[in-house]
Amino acid sequence: MMEQLISVTAIMNQDDDLRHRPSDKEKASFFVASSLPSSHHLFEDLIPSAKSSLIDVTHFFQQCAQQLTPEHAFLCHEEIHFNLYDAMAASQLGHEKMDCCQVPPYRVTTTEEPYVFPRPPPTGLSSAFTTLLWDEWTETQVLGFAVQILVRLQALCTGASVGESTFTCLYAHAPVLQEMEERLFPLELSLSEQWNVTNDASQVDTDDKTLSYHGTPEQFMIYALSLSLSEITKVFRSIVHNADIYEEEDYVAQTYQIPLYTSRHQDFVTVFRTAMNVFHELSEVQAALGLILSFLMGFYSSMAQLAKLSTNGILDQVQGIQTIVVKAVDALDLLLEQPSLVSVSAPSTAFDPYVYRPRVGNTPVRQVRTVEPRQAIEVLREITHEMDWSVCQLLLKANSLGRLRRMLQHVSRKDVNILSRSLIVLNLYFDDLILGQFSMAQWIWEDLLEWTTVLEDSNLHFLQTEHCHSFLQRLAKPIYDTLKLQTLNRNRHRAFMDVIMFPEWVSLQMEAQALDGYLCSEGHLQSSTPIFTQYTLVATLRLMVQYITVGFELDLYCSHDDIGFAYWYLDFLLSGLLTHLSAMKQNKDMANMEQRVKESKTLTLNGSNKGNQRNKKKNQRQKNNAPEVAPSYRPTPQDLETDFELSVLALKRNLCRGSLRFLAALQQAGILKERKHIFTSKERVFQERFRAFAGIRQPPPLVYKQYAQGSDFSTVTTEELQQSTSEWFLSCRRAVEHLQSTALPSVDVDYAPIRETELNSLLKVCIGNNVYLMKLRQAIQDPKWVSSVRVEFETKTHDQFCTIKLS
Repeated sequence: MMEQLISVTAIMNQDDDLRHRPSDKEKASFFVASSLPSSHHLFEDLIPSAKSSLIDVTHFFQQCAQQLTPEHAFLCHEEIHFNLYDAMAASQLGHEKMDCCQVPPYRVTTTEEPYVFPRPPPTGLSSAFTTLLWDEWTETQVLGFAVQILVRLQALCTGASVGESTFTCLYAHAPVLQEMEERLFPLELSLSEQWNVTNDASQVDTDDKTLSYHGTPEQFMIYALSLSLSEITKVFRSIVHNADIYEEEDYVAQTYQIPLYTSRHQDFVTVFRTAMNVFHELSEVQAALGLILSFLMGFYSSMAQLAKLSTNGILDQVQGIQTIVVKAVDALDLLLEQPSLVSVSAPSTAFDPYVYRPRVGNTPVRQVRTVEPRQAIEVLREITHEMDWSVCQLLLKANSLGRLRRMLQHVSRKDVNILSRSLIVLNLYFDDLILGQFSMAQWIWEDLLEWTTVLEDSNLHFLQTEHCHSFLQRLAKPIYDTLKLQTLNRNRHRAFMDVIMFPEWVSLQMEAQALDGYLCSEGHLQSSTPIFTQYTLVATLRLMVQYITVGFELDLYCSHDDIGFAYWYLDFLLSGLLTHLSAMKQNKDMANMEQRVKESKTLTLNGSNKGNQRNKKKNQRQKNNAPEVAPSYRPTPQDLETDFELSVLALKRNLCRGSLRFLAALQQAGILKERKHIFTSKERVFQERFRAFAGIRQPPPLVYKQYAQGSDFSTVTTEELQQSTSEWFLSCRRAVEHLQSTALPSVDVDYAPIRETELNSLLKVCIGNNVYLMKLRQAIQDPKWVSSVRVEFETKTHDQFCTIKLS
């Protein structure tokens, strides 16, 4: 708003202000009214010249703002018809991205630069408006051109439209590419004459094919680099469109009817291979060009292959792709070390950020914002590396539903680029198999058994009944949605859960309860172990926990009241999830122990029968008198991962309790004041914060009265409350140190529910909160300091658990 006022005040000059001095209210109303789209034509005659001087009207605006009331909330006259739509439009125009349009806003400058209108798109290497360089290219200029290709590719992968990325390169336009291809590969040449095979004709190997071309090596490099940008753009857009999980900030689907070129060369990798062989003397410039081509070829090949995986030999396919991705990352690492990147630059006629701008309509157009080449290369390296650990590793190592869930949660926490997330969605379920390898129903049943009692083989026949089989099939789509949820844009998680997932799992809970009742009536299950009801309840609790934690990650909880609401409710959900999972695991462990004892007895009995008949009675007597001791049991990797997950849930629950008590201690000390609401109330805020849980039957939704009772520490003395808070944070610190030293080294890092970096962040939160708690104890001794202390909720250390700072 302040930026708009400053730009609007350019319509006044100091001389006019001296001759006519309207009142303060008239000035403010005039300024705001003149900034409206609906009324700007009324003041066209007031646009000043470059020699006019400006005045500051900030104090006029502040005076008028102080007189605003809920009844009169706008700084304008009623006849202006200033509404909420106009206010939102003004705020968007003041945004950083929207403040640089096709026609730049008026600015008073001492030296005026001539405005260059957007040129039309090129129709070839030489057209009426554009003459592109072709015969005069040098190696250094080609390297500068290649670096700028990487800059445009980075812009495309990070959310820019094709008009702001790919087609700012004039050589990537279809008419230019077509003319370059016609010059390099004349149509009169036969196809066999265009191929240059390195081996004998009888031993043709497609991996060694290169192309014969007419022209200089520099010209072919320009063609290959431009074509690579066009082809990568097509593959990238196809992947993102097919996955269909993108949002506006991830990807721009509109192309403004700009055509992408289709080359006559079906095998595009051959073009790369030819380009990498055009130079024979490896100078610094040529070495850098080779690295860029190596990256582009690896980036293109890995994307294209990951988008078209088949179930036959999928692991071998992914391992080969992973090798390509690693080589592409290594190429960028070596490229960053090249000294020739510092001084190279592309010809100014090769790139134009304003081509095709008239096609986007009359709305304000964002100015193309490109980053420095080194920064673009680093971003591309990160995007390519994500394809390795988030896509390839997922396909190679996810062999159970629990492990896949934990790996996807890590992907979600890392804010992976839209390219890798789209590739995950494309390969998450295809050819009726999850990850193209496993049966979804089988995985669901194995995941259910991982947390519940192991049933005897004689009782497993009920799984083949129509009811159980139908319910396992029924669970497939909701569980797939819980997995796909981790690949969505973080800003869309809560809406997806609220609208789609919570109602679905409420229905599943009712169906699971009916199925368990039927199985109990048929004698297949005990009433104390309703396995399907417990499974659906645990899945619902996981979603509710994620709903609240995503709110912290998106900074939706601003005040200390909102943070207190969230931590209190999260404590309840984590406690319920921990209780149910612990009970399910305990039942499973007891069943396992009974089964091992039974097997041990059977082995002992068989061994005694093989002995001498005269020792039979003695052996039988010793066996009957010996206590029943279960044989030693070595936990499986899945058991260690399960224990690790339970420890992490307990750690986060304790952190919620410590943070909630810290807030209560600050309120008790008078540092955090209770907010007074005029248009709403705390109870209403609480209801709206957790309205998404209102339709869930189990666990039952909590109400504000329960929060008021559960967070009331008025009967606890200040010293006791502070001591309790300190003990919670100390216990969390010890838990983190235990997980780092014991649990984390015992499991595969890809299957761990939490990584080393996040554990370090939680450790810093525990230590930091304890330090500021000690500062609070010291501050209470000085009432003057308490009145001036400021509280800051810092979430940079960890985005879910804040460090409460006192200053």
